Amino acid sequence: EPLVAALGRVPIDSVDAFSNSAARIRTLISTAPIPVDLASAITAAYRRPGAGCAVAVRSSATAEDLPTASFAGMQESDLNLSGTDAVLDAVRRCWASLWTDRAVSYRARNRIPHTTVQLAVVVRRHVPGEKSGVLFTADMATGDRGVCSIEATYGLGEALVSGRVNPDTYPI
Repeated sequence: EPLVAALGRVPIDSVDAFSNSAARIRTLISTAPIPVDLASAITAAYRRPGAGCAVAVRSSATAEDLPTASFAGMQESDLNLSGTDAVLDAVRRCWASLWTDRAVSYRARNRIPHTTVQLAVVVRRHVPGEKSGVLFTADMATGDRGVCSIEATYGLGEALVSGRVNPDTYPI
């Protein structure tokens, strides 16, 4: 917590200070053991009869989808994982991704206090997508809430949200 509080006092134009503090926080999270009760619950759910299939480990932060900031694709997600060790490692990577340089600087630029943001991790069965899309509840260019916009592509949504593909766009 002291590192997070200190990060909130770093001037926005101090890129090195942001990067160093964020890296220290990521290291602390990445090297800390997952609490035993939580690791046991994740492991038990993964090994439940009918489970044990490939999963997607996705992050969801409280600062996502704000009226003035989206954070889409900002935190880590891992797809098509198998095995409890891989799942637990991905959970830890998701937690740490709240503190990547790009997430920290995006929060700073949008004046979102670092101490107010929390992150949850969702583990779901991985379903390979033939087509994927994202629905925006406002026009991306104008912010008009009377127009929704769908961006879609073939394959997994990860390529879409990471910007690796140019999607088809459908205003509605």
